[in-house]
Amino acid sequence: YRLFPAADWDTKGANGVDIIPVIDLKGGVVVHARRGDRAAYRPIETPLSASAEPVAVAAGLMALHRFRRLYVADLDAIQGQGDNRAAVTAIHAAFPALELWVDRGIATPAAAREWIGQGLGPVVVGSESSQDLGTLLATLAAGGRDAVLSLDHRGDDFQGPRALIDRPGDWPRRVIAMTLARVGSGAGPDFARL
Repeated sequence: YRLFPAADWDTKGANGVDIIPVIDLKGGVVVHARRGDRAAYRPIETPLSASAEPVAVAAGLMALHRFRRLYVADLDAIQGQGDNRAAVTAIHAAFPALELWVDRGIATPAAAREWIGQGLGPVVVGSESSQDLGTLLATLAAGGRDAVLSLDHRGDDFQGPRALIDRPGDWPRRVIAMTLARVGSGAGPDFARL
């Protein structure tokens, strides 16, 4: 899981934090992410769903609570090994009121505009997907006011153009503080980084 400051959202949890559920997609199914070791991810086994099929897992999450947003990491697209657009489209069709934040390795303004044209949710730009600050900032700008920036870290190492960390004035209003080594580890949120 990842925590996002509630800012102007109307579904605030304890201490003004909105919990946004997360699913990671790889090979057309939801996988159990563990510490950023993507090669070792396997289909999820969860009491929320009888299968790792994305719509079934999303339905299990929605049965817990009427979430407004769902973060989806399309690991195949992030790694340049295909994509899970069909699964994302199916989730969107099953839950049209659910805002999908899909990180799919968008790294160019053209890719951001193409994603917006799909109508599947705001552009999520992961810092790990670009080493060039100018291109990353242009990609965020192409995403418009609803763009989401994921500041990705592997341990203490920032994944992306280091200068971005020192330029919060260039960040959009929605930012994810991602610590890949803590994903699926049971260690809880990285409050120090947040």
